[in-house]
Amino acid sequence: MLKCEEKTAIRFLWMLSDVAVLNPNRLFIELPFLLNLCNELNPVYKTSFASYWLYAGVPLINEGEAIDLLFQWLLSPDINVTVKARTFLVLFKLTKKYPEIKNELAFCLKDQMDKHTNEFKKRASKILKQIEQ
Repeated sequence: MLKCEEKTAIRFLWMLSDVAVLNPNRLFIELPFLLNLCNELNPVYKTSFASYWLYAGVPLINEGEAIDLLFQWLLSPDINVTVKARTFLVLFKLTKKYPEIKNELAFCLKDQMDKHTNEFKKRASKILKQIEQ
């Protein structure tokens, strides 16, 4: 499905989000393969991983790449607010394992705070409070 036209591929990726919600372990197993495939086919597809990683978790083999991508997406003016919100939630989960990224996440959230919707600001503020505790 990912080799079809982009519109079809994106709808397939949306469906995989539902798989992640219903059966996160099943998708988790396939995430390394899927990320590699998206890298080869169309890097635009990778933003779907903000949802996958939020619902299913980040496989150990992809953690380094995931952290880099997530920070890039959080700061990019070209990424929509929904992806950014999921992005900072995944990064916050990863701070439990990698506390050294807390300061960078806090800095990025403060930077993005007034650039997006009130809902984004509300969620980001909650995360900031938890980071600063």
